Amino acid sequence: MPEPAKNADKYALQAMERLQEATQFVRNYTAKQMQQVKKYCDASVKPKQFGENEEVLLFDPCKKRGQFAKWQVMWKGPFVVKKHLNDCNYVLQKSAKSRPFVVHVDRMHKYLHGQDDSNAENLDLPPLWDNSNVQGRSLRSPGRMSKADISVGEIERDGQANRLDYVNTH
Repeated sequence: MPEPAKNADKYALQAMERLQEATQFVRNYTAKQMQQVKKYCDASVKPKQFGENEEVLLFDPCKKRGQFAKWQVMWKGPFVVKKHLNDCNYVLQKSAKSRPFVVHVDRMHKYLHGQDDSNAENLDLPPLWDNSNVQGRSLRSPGRMSKADISVGEIERDGQANRLDYVNTH
């Protein structure tokens, strides 16, 4: 422990030195803690690689008032990758005139140009409703059904009966 100061000037100098030492200690300790937290957080990062000028989507779960969260779009974009900073961070930019910003790789996903539309036609899924399964009735609207339109007993395939129960009750 330093010796007590004899006058106010010495005391002020000693107090300033102690404050500087404490500030330096806190900065060093905080830097160590940040590195440790970063190490643990980066360990759970899924390995993803994006090239420069590649288009990506950004996960941005901001909630808008007056809208249900279920119906909000959580992925924004496409954004262009401008630079790869390190294993976890990238610089993205919305357009040539917009300001670039840094994003963690966990919030990014590769942007597929219109592949959702083309893949939907190629999927081999049974139709929700097929008029060929109805015996002797025509439906007013194939999209909306009521119990008066059809009964579950008129369906030939078992898989369609479950779908009709769902449609009729909702």
